Amino acid sequence: MAATAKARRVAQIALLEEERTRELDNALLTENEKIKINLEFNAKRKEIEEQHQNEIAGIITEALQFASAALNILSQFDQARTNMENQALKRDIANNDKRKRDLELTARKGLVSQQEVRIQTLKMDQELDDKKRKLEAQQFERNKKQQIAQALMNGALGITQAWVKPGFPLAIALTALIAAQTVAQIAVINSQKPQFAHGGILPGPSH
Repeated sequence: MAATAKARRVAQIALLEEERTRELDNALLTENEKIKINLEFNAKRKEIEEQHQNEIAGIITEALQFASAALNILSQFDQARTNMENQALKRDIANNDKRKRDLELTARKGLVSQQEVRIQTLKMDQELDDKKRKLEAQQFERNKKQQIAQALMNGALGITQAWVKPGFPLAIALTALIAAQTVAQIAVINSQKPQFAHGGILPGPSH
């Protein structure tokens, strides 16, 4: 689509310049008349360039909106995955508590020593704690990737809109500003570290 728009712009400008040449190729024209003709054709060319710019911006915006919708769908899948993982972890916590109660009951019957109970309890708690931390790290990284993708999407959309309105030349400064803000936002996201929540279910991704 962008290539088609570019080809159309080139053809329109070529036709316009051909018309300009024909009108200026008149020996009877005064200098003022030539200036007027050039000004008129320059205005027409500027209008073609602006139309092309808006068309390209529209194409890019549509593509970014489609990508944003796709990202939202992926985010929903990740949220569902996180919910399933948290439910599984909840079951593991319940099973761990039951195993410790059964172990205490076995100790009261004199079948195992209290020292063995402590050793087995510490082992079960450590295994569960390791599983929680691993799961949290996986969920945290998924969430961080989503945030970075969304930040890039928002930055690209902002830059595209800046070139539509206010357009050149203010768009140059706005592009630099939006790019700097996007880079800073991604840096903040990358600097985040998972905060392990002891003894509970891990939170889902934030949006």
